[in-house]
Amino acid sequence: MKKENIEKILVIPREKLFESIFFEGFEREKITYYLKRIRKYSIFMKRFLVENDANYKQIIPYLIIKFKNKYFMFQRFPIGAEDRLFHKYSVGIGGHINEKDTDKSHDLIYSGLKREFNEELIYRGKLKSKIIGCINDDFDDVGKVHFGIAYLIEIESSGIEVREKSKMEGKLVNKKDLLKYKNKMERWSQIMIANLL
Repeated sequence: MKKENIEKILVIPREKLFESIFFEGFEREKITYYLKRIRKYSIFMKRFLVENDANYKQIIPYLIIKFKNKYFMFQRFPIGAEDRLFHKYSVGIGGHINEKDTDKSHDLIYSGLKREFNEELIYRGKLKSKIIGCINDDFDDVGKVHFGIAYLIEIESSGIEVREKSKMEGKLVNKKDLLKYKNKMERWSQIMIANLL
């Protein structure tokens, strides 16, 4: 059986997440509100059951990596499970939270962030992380089933690289050059650039 058929990921019913407040795009003022709802109402479900079901939002820690005045930009290659993002550029990296993301000192979202960072990137220096907002974008099929918790990860050295070079490439890019790629980026990255850079 394929991994994605047995993998369980953290989701929240759409009606519970947006019971009284709905937004499109980037939200920084109501971060605490949405985190409380996620912690109260989220559940683990088999990934294949919710991958295309807009009744559930899959919770995604979305990491924006910054070194001084530069941001780490990725480009995805046509390999992997998420073919809807092939060839797209991105200013963030994200992944599902699954059942193994348990850490006594942190919550599930932060544990998922740490795992995703270590799975996707090679970096040996110190880093600082902070939640900067939430992302919701129901424009396309990818956005309809995902909800992002955006983190800014500040690193202290430029010694960072992509771990799986067959899946993507990445480099530090200054703001001016990053904006040149905006129209070739996946939508969450376009939202982040518009709101943060």
